[in-house]
Formats: sequence, C-alpha cells, structure tokens
Amino acid sequence: MIDLYKDYFQKSRIFLYPILGIRRGASVTPMETFLGWQNQYSFTDRKFICQYHLRDDKEFIRFEKDILLKHKLFFDFKQTDNKEGVYIFDFSSMAEDYDNVVAGTYSKLSKSHKNKIERFYGRWNSDFAYVESFLYPDKYYEVYSALLNVEDSVLRTSGELCSHIDAVKETLTATIKNFEFTTKNMSNLKTMLLVTVPYTPTENSFRMIPATNDCPYVDVVYWKDKKVLEITSTIKKSEYAMFPKLDDNGDVEMRKSTKTTEDGQKITHKQERRIAEVNTKYYIINKDEIDAFVAQVAVNSDTVDYKQYLNDTNLVKGNAPMEIIKP
Repeated sequence: MIDLYKDYFQKSRIFLYPILGIRRGASVTPMETFLGWQNQYSFTDRKFICQYHLRDDKEFIRFEKDILLKHKLFFDFKQTDNKEGVYIFDFSSMAEDYDNVVAGTYSKLSKSHKNKIERFYGRWNSDFAYVESFLYPDKYYEVYSALLNVEDSVLRTSGELCSHIDAVKETLTATIKNFEFTTKNMSNLKTMLLVTVPYTPTENSFRMIPATNDCPYVDVVYWKDKKVLEITSTIKKSEYAMFPKLDDNGDVEMRKSTKTTEDGQKITHKQERRIAEVNTKYYIINKDEIDAFVAQVAVNSDTVDYKQYLNDTNLVKGNAPMEIIKP
C-alpha cells in the first residue's frame, strides 16, 4: 500500500455486493449500487439496490433468470425511465451488519460478513490490502499514520480507516417507468379467436384459442354449469402432481386392490407424487368481468354471440366435459 483513495467510492458496493456471492469479474456487473432509493426505500428499510443496464443478449437473460431473480435475498425489480433495471435485495436478515455499513463502523461487521468480503476480493488482488484495512484497522494504523503524516493515536481515536457513507451518493434518484395502458396499446391484447364448442350432447358453450404467436394464453374455456371462465396462460410454474408409478421396465405398476377417490374415480394403478411444470391457470367468476375479458381479448367478440351462454339459465347439471380445477 503506497497511496490512499482520495475520491469517494460506493460503500454499498464494497461492503454489501460481495454478500450476494456473485463471482468477481463476471461479465454482468451492476452500473452502480445503492443503500436507498429516493421516495422508495430509506436506509432503515435495509435494502441493497443494484442498477443494471438492461440487455437482451442471452448471457444477461440467463444471468438475470438464474442469479438475480432466484437469489434468496431478491426482493423486487423495477424498470426506470432510462430503460435500466433495478434489482432490490432485502438485507433485513443481517440487520446488524447492514446498520454497521450505514453507520460507517466497518470494523464491527460480523466475522462471517468479513470473510465473504475477503473471499470476494481475494488475497492476491491489488485492492485486498485496502479492503482488509477497512475491516481490520488495528493492523494498519501505523501504515496509514505514515501515509497521512498524522499520529497513530489520532487514527485509533477514530477507530475506522474508511470514510463514512455519502448519503446522497448512496441514494438512487431514478424514476420508475410507468407502464400505463392506453387505448392504443390495449388493442394489442386482442390475441384470441372465439369459437363455439359442444358442451353437452344438447348444449354448446364457447372457447377461445390463440390467434397470434404472442398470445399470452394457451386456452380459455367457459364452464357453463360452473359459470366460470378458466384461463390457461403461457406462464409456467412448478407444483406437485400425481403420476402413474413405473417399474424398472417402464411399465405401470398395478395396485393389488382398486382405490376409489373422493370424487368416485377408480384408481387401478400405483401413483407417486412428483414436481411437474404446468401452465398457470386463472379463474373469473363474475359475469360482468367475464364479459369484459372476452370483449377485450377476442378479435371477433363483436361477431360471435358468446353472451347467450353467459345468460343461459337452463343448464344441464353435472354433464360438463371435465371438473374444473380449483386454483
């Protein structure tokens, strides 16, 4: 160590970013980091804020999906008017360490917190001596005394060898992008085609099928006897489901005796519970809201008389093609 930093550097980047466990030198790094966000989060909220350039390349998309959004400390995401992404992490679980950073008492950080910072920078990195001096000032009082030409006792009185945070520089001032729906962009929601389908041997209902490649829904069905509109989206989620159990040869294992479920279904084979990726489903039960959804999403809502099915009161109960799945 032959010189000291004279310009301000983000304390949040030095003392909090390493805690995320993201490898130093990664191709995706934040533009800047902050401890607060004007009109959004104060320092007492204990949030760590990373501002990134939003990129559309595969590397960034993968990094965002696998690292940022899946991080155990991830709290929220916002896009700014400057088309930058702000990823917010919650440090409430390490409140004492966070508060020590805000207070400028870096030497009082916990041992585990210090270890993560040291591992991030690496002992052979040119910045390591500076970082170590911030964390363990007792080792460096004499060095700083010589560089600053001050008495060792003066530095010991302060107790810290790193300056306090600059509250202004550690506060993000960007404006959150306002995604307002207008009449113009609402027209882009019309991505489905209304069709009439058989519901029972004597009745019809309506269904909606994708009409464009960017349609956000896979299927929409109106269950007449339930008076429910079931919407299957393209968004995937993981949930537990029952599957037939297979033996070593890949054949379905049969039960010794038939099992009858609560709804009367006969199960003759063994089952096992596994995680499966399924499409997320939504349900609309209010008649007026169903009408509004169909009118907004279907390109031919003004030519197909779907409202006759919403108003139909002469329904044959219990003959729907399948039972509706509870959300």
